[in-house]
Amino acid sequence: MITSLFVPPIYYAFLCHPTARCLYISAITALDLVAIVTLGWGAHIALMLEAVMGVAYASGVGVYVGRIPERWRPGEFDLVGHSHQIFHVLVLVGALTHYAAMKMLLDWRLRSMTSCNALCGAGFVS
Repeated sequence: MITSLFVPPIYYAFLCHPTARCLYISAITALDLVAIVTLGWGAHIALMLEAVMGVAYASGVGVYVGRIPERWRPGEFDLVGHSHQIFHVLVLVGALTHYAAMKMLLDWRLRSMTSCNALCGAGFVS
């Protein structure tokens, strides 16, 4: 997810330099994949949860933009089951799966780290 946040600014920053843009985005993507592989199984499960988050968000947008189900039965879903309500439920599902993935990564980080001083050197972290 963090990698995807880099793409739009890099795309527009290097708009007139397609080779540099492609190389930069490719390098960021490759480094992100290396990080995912080296983090271990917990990161793979977290990545799958992030994919579920993306599907939930995309489904919510699809339902809302498509005006499903009220387009098929006008007037029947005015109070309950309106596409806007379904959209909010799917956004909540996406947010909860994102929270679960981040909690999983945080737990992994806390288990695998002996101390901040061992990683950063004495005096940098209190």
